Amino acid sequence: MKLKFPITAKLSILVVVMVAATAFAINEVYVRGSNQVLVDLTIKDMEKEVGAFTYPLGNFIDRLTDDARLISQVQSTQGFMRANLNRGIDPEDGSTRAQLESRVLTVFKEMMVTRDPYRQIRFIAAEGQGREILKVERFGNRIDRAPEDKLQEQEGESYLEEAFRLQPGEVYLSAPGLAKEKGVVSLPHSLILRAAVPVYKPDKEIFGLVVIDMDFESVFKNISKNLLENRTLYITDAKGDYLVHPDPSKLFASDLGHDRRIQKEASRIAEVMANTKTDRVTFLPEDKARGNVFTFQKFHYNPLHPNAYLGIALEAPYRDIIKGTEKIARDGFIFSLCVSLAAALTAIVLLRFSIRPLNRIAEAVVRYRRGEKDIHLPTDSPDEIGVLAREFQAMMKQKGEEDWVKENLVAISRSILGFKNLQDFGDALMEALTPAAGAQVGVLYISSAFGRDIRSRDHETLTILGACGYTERASLPAAFRWGEGLVGQCAKDRTSRLVSDIPEDYLSIASALGESRPTHMLLLPVLFENTLAGVLELASLNGFSEVQLSFLEQLSFNIGVIISSISASVRTEELLEEARQTAEELQRSEEELKTQQEELEASNEEMEERTRELEELNKQIKESGDRLSAVVGSALDGIMSIDERGIVQTFNPACERLFGYSAQEVVDQNIKMLMPDSYHSEQEDYLSRYVTSGEGREVKGNRRDGSIFPMELSVSAFAFGNRRYFSVTIRDITQRKEAENKLLRYQEDLELSSRYKSEFLANMSHELRTPLNSLLILARSLAGNEEGNLTEDQIEEAKIIHNGGLELLGLINDILDLSKVEAGKMSLVTEEISINGIVKRLEQQFDPIAREAGVAFHLRLAENLPETLHTDSQRVEQILKNLLSNAFKFTSEGSVTLEVSQPGKEISLQRETLEHGATIAFSVTDSGIGIEESKLNDIFEAFQQEDGSTDRHYGGTGLGLTIARKFAHMLGGEIHVVSKKGKGSTFTLILPAARARESI
Repeated sequence: MKLKFPITAKLSILVVVMVAATAFAINEVYVRGSNQVLVDLTIKDMEKEVGAFTYPLGNFIDRLTDDARLISQVQSTQGFMRANLNRGIDPEDGSTRAQLESRVLTVFKEMMVTRDPYRQIRFIAAEGQGREILKVERFGNRIDRAPEDKLQEQEGESYLEEAFRLQPGEVYLSAPGLAKEKGVVSLPHSLILRAAVPVYKPDKEIFGLVVIDMDFESVFKNISKNLLENRTLYITDAKGDYLVHPDPSKLFASDLGHDRRIQKEASRIAEVMANTKTDRVTFLPEDKARGNVFTFQKFHYNPLHPNAYLGIALEAPYRDIIKGTEKIARDGFIFSLCVSLAAALTAIVLLRFSIRPLNRIAEAVVRYRRGEKDIHLPTDSPDEIGVLAREFQAMMKQKGEEDWVKENLVAISRSILGFKNLQDFGDALMEALTPAAGAQVGVLYISSAFGRDIRSRDHETLTILGACGYTERASLPAAFRWGEGLVGQCAKDRTSRLVSDIPEDYLSIASALGESRPTHMLLLPVLFENTLAGVLELASLNGFSEVQLSFLEQLSFNIGVIISSISASVRTEELLEEARQTAEELQRSEEELKTQQEELEASNEEMEERTRELEELNKQIKESGDRLSAVVGSALDGIMSIDERGIVQTFNPACERLFGYSAQEVVDQNIKMLMPDSYHSEQEDYLSRYVTSGEGREVKGNRRDGSIFPMELSVSAFAFGNRRYFSVTIRDITQRKEAENKLLRYQEDLELSSRYKSEFLANMSHELRTPLNSLLILARSLAGNEEGNLTEDQIEEAKIIHNGGLELLGLINDILDLSKVEAGKMSLVTEEISINGIVKRLEQQFDPIAREAGVAFHLRLAENLPETLHTDSQRVEQILKNLLSNAFKFTSEGSVTLEVSQPGKEISLQRETLEHGATIAFSVTDSGIGIEESKLNDIFEAFQQEDGSTDRHYGGTGLGLTIARKFAHMLGGEIHVVSKKGKGSTFTLILPAARARESI
């Protein structure tokens, strides 16, 4: 049976379903919109927070560079430099070097007292391998001078080389890194940012450096105090090394030798770090249930290196951001359910009146969710539907106005950041602000208290700083006093004014198509900390809405802050410049007074003696001219003088003999006539280059008969009258060149003779081995006395012959190996060999020797070694056998240790083919007699030992280490030795882990 319902029930059910669906849809749209708004606001807040970190960082770094520059320029530092250059006395005020040193140390200490992050301040000399002259350090809460024996030489430090290349006015800033002592990271770890400024001598050369080390980690702790609870802060350098991270094990990757960098943990950041045009980025998580919002911004802190920056990143859980919408969703569900129930009760009565307005409201909600702005609602309905429509329309209007204000605040704030002077800032502000506020003309007046001209602060005035759409009129003043006109009155009252009754003769808004008077004018004071910074004046044809007025009120605070910041920066620069000029003027005045006093004292004597001096001077000039002509005429070297264009002025007799020209033929001619064509283009550059460098050079000369000869040319500059001339000294070096060529030929002959000698030794050593082997066999047979017909003395003599033959055979083998290497006939057979196999064979060979000698023999293999080594196993074992034999030979008690490992970074590798991380080190350490430090290089020479008596006491040929080092070089490696007399020695063979097959 088919059930029948009245139309009212059906419509009621339909209305209830529609009302419920509409209510739940509105709730879902609102929840999603709330989520998106929260995310957008959080992203903007995080970007502002990241940007806020850059301001204190920049302040700390600016203060560091200003302090370094200030210390380098203070009077005590300059006086200390002058005293060092003037035998310990400052020529300006007579202070001694000790007095000035005490003043400089006081400046260092006072600076560190007021600057908690500063770790140490040093004065480093440019000469003496960069030795520290003065040094003040922070020891806990105590600041004291470093003792003399703690001062170090900084030679080889990378920052010194770059700091010594600075131009005047530049400051060196290092990349943040861990503090190190002689290349080794200091413990406990301390993050350092270093600033260095040169101190110049009067001749503009660098005398030394003022270096300040700042504890950068304390700076980071200071700026991260106000970090929100659900935020995580990361700070990196340009390489991606973490400088700030919640996990300490991930910090300082480059200094500590690991690879935990930000681009590996956040892969999307790598592209941003590599892109020099992108400084800010924000990423939303792919997994919104467990992911985080990540914001990253670059902070460029070093003007000398624009690509150097600090990366500042904030991370916040996505779930924490949208947590606030969960209650909204729950309350919305309950509300929707109640609306549905209420609709069921009232549907029959209000159905006909409410169904159409409700449909219109539902359509409006959908259109609003889709982004439409022009929406009409049934606001004239007298019931609750009309109330709902009016409230929803008011909500849309309010939300649109708030969004408009925020967007324009952000857009204009971004456009006015980063300016260094007020004029550019004012123009940029008004060009962005005037159209945004709905005005056609806008003018920004600035108070003279914030202007560049400090002298105008005695009379407070308001002058135009920036304008948009404004045309100056002769009838209007360029500046206003306080209380003068509407602008001055607004400044005096510090209240905004909106004027709607505009006079007929007021400013006209003109364009190419016509002009019209504005209908409304707005005057708005710009304040900073209750101090007037300026006044905004805007004129509009259509008036100003409440939203625009609210927007301008909020923006005026930001404008006041930026005006104050720029003005403070400009004033600081002006004060510094005035201080510098005042010091220079005082110094000049003092020098002038001193000079005038001396001139007055000497004026009477000068007047009396002037006549006699002039007569004597004329006589001396005549005699000097005669002597100079005699000296130049009798000189063996050619001497001539030329002007700046290269025209010859004088030409002495020695020049006539060298070139074959007479003085009359050369004078007033260009010096190029005395040089081959190839030197003509270099002549002008050479004169200027010589004056700056003071160096001479070898060139070719062209005689009159056309012959070319080598000569040495030296040039010096002198002034005569208002013109500059050059004195040229010429020497014929033909004989010297011939002697150099003979010496070169003798060297080539010597190298050929050495090669012939090596080949002869190689062949001769080989020929000696055959009869010597026969001698060894016969001596061993005699010592065995198999027939029993020899006496004990004869047997002992046979053994002596056999042992002597063995020693001679060893010597011949060593000479053969050495001669093969020198003759270039030694070949290598490289293959993959087992490191464990080498160690086991050496253990089997030398264990009996150790037991017989009563010396402990230890073997140590590191855990991170590769299994195999690509090299010549025979030569490697020959080197190690020689090193172990020497160790046991010179060790009577104690131990001998063979250790295989990868060399640490503290070991300096000499050969370019060797790299840390791709080498294996075999170290032989003994507790024997040791070697004097002065003999460490001699022991590797042929037939040399540490002491002349060593070969008699211990035996040996003195060739073993020579051959070992040559074999090591053939294998692409090297041998290091560390020893102390009476304390033992350590010989280390370092080989590449992989070597290409080659033959030498």
